[in-house]
Amino acid sequence: MKKLICLIFIIGCSNHETNNRKGYDTNNVILITLDGVRWEEVFSGADPNIINNKKLVSDIAKTNETYWDNNVDVRRKKLMPFVWSTIFKNGQIYGNKLKQSNMKLTNPYFFSYPGYNELLTGFNDDSVNSNNKKYNPNTNVLEFMNNQDGFKNKVAAFASWDVFDWIINNER
Repeated sequence: MKKLICLIFIIGCSNHETNNRKGYDTNNVILITLDGVRWEEVFSGADPNIINNKKLVSDIAKTNETYWDNNVDVRRKKLMPFVWSTIFKNGQIYGNKLKQSNMKLTNPYFFSYPGYNELLTGFNDDSVNSNNKKYNPNTNVLEFMNNQDGFKNKVAAFASWDVFDWIINNER
């Protein structure tokens, strides 16, 4: 089964009317990724086939009370409250296939490092083919931005997976 990467972007905009319909006044770009999350649950909430499965859930009634609602907007907010109460209201979220907001990778692998390489560099590199701690040979968007006038030493990355030091090649 394919692992999907759900991409969640919060994009800061300029004050120009055509580029900034929500009226944001910021110069920040924040990229948040969730690895291995099912896009269906991000955009549709709890899956009834999972939360009603006695083999997977010990207290079906309590789980349904906590996570289920017939309204998809309410249901997804119950499962991922921060995403739908904060990120959605203040940024942009991509990856809802039901609304043709598809995010597709072109690499042939279905695991993390190759996917993050493609996300951060904009292209697939078949030599990036494992999750091993090996420095990424490709320049990524964070490095590119850090080398631009006005952005030097203003670019940061925070990650919970220790392999990100190699993915973003913080030694370069």
